Amino acid sequence: MDVFIVTDELKKIYTDGLPPQVFKEADLFFGVQEGEYPAGIAAVRAMGDEFLLTYLFVREEFRRQGAGTMLLDSVKETLREIGADRLEVTYTLNDSTAELHDFLEEQELLEDRDEDEKPVLVMQLKDIPEKYRNRKKAEGIVRLKDVRSGQWSLYMADYEKFKKEYPEYAVELKSRDYYDSEFSFVRMNKKKQIEAALLFSRHGNDLVLEHAIRITKPTRSDFMTLAFAAITEAAAADPDMSISYCVYNPKILPVSDAISGRKAKKIGVSVTHFYEF
Repeated sequence: MDVFIVTDELKKIYTDGLPPQVFKEADLFFGVQEGEYPAGIAAVRAMGDEFLLTYLFVREEFRRQGAGTMLLDSVKETLREIGADRLEVTYTLNDSTAELHDFLEEQELLEDRDEDEKPVLVMQLKDIPEKYRNRKKAEGIVRLKDVRSGQWSLYMADYEKFKKEYPEYAVELKSRDYYDSEFSFVRMNKKKQIEAALLFSRHGNDLVLEHAIRITKPTRSDFMTLAFAAITEAAAADPDMSISYCVYNPKILPVSDAISGRKAKKIGVSVTHFYEF
């Protein structure tokens, strides 16, 4: 088998059939092939000096033959050469990802971090009570795509200060273009400063709630108001859409129970591990 960085000329061959979000998010693609047949692919996204492994896939007929190991070794070697600090691997551990989890453990990429595992829930829009749909948008609620770059930069600076003061509520934000600008919303005060944000990524017909954050201690009313805006827009676009999210803060569980009509289902746990260079 041969492994290599996928060039622009080969991208169509190696990314054909991948979820659109994978192609959109990745900065580097690594391919492995047997003869002339594509056997697998890895996708990596750059985040400053750190990198996120967003996708790792080996065709079933080539599994347990070293293809995955070759891909991962190539990723690590390339990142070392360009001076990366570490590689992050984040995924939902459930039945469908158990094989990936076992493989990463074999590569000694994972550490035992059970205490960091958080439940991942999914709710269907059709299960959300009607009273939470088609609500009038509250004052100060703005789509992410309509937020000016200066407003976002100021929010990021304020959030860095907030992280130091309230580390128990802080999460690591990704770059702005990672989030879906149509279904992500922020709440602004009268000075047009961002006070809170509900940020989603889009995966096919489903939304993933990546972050629900506020620069002060989170309140239920802020998240409910932002959630109503997102639900209304998502339901209008596709009533069969689902929303999945990780429960980083247990205090949002009552919010999710109320919004989903207590029909949110656990689909696994969120696992984040790092390979230090």
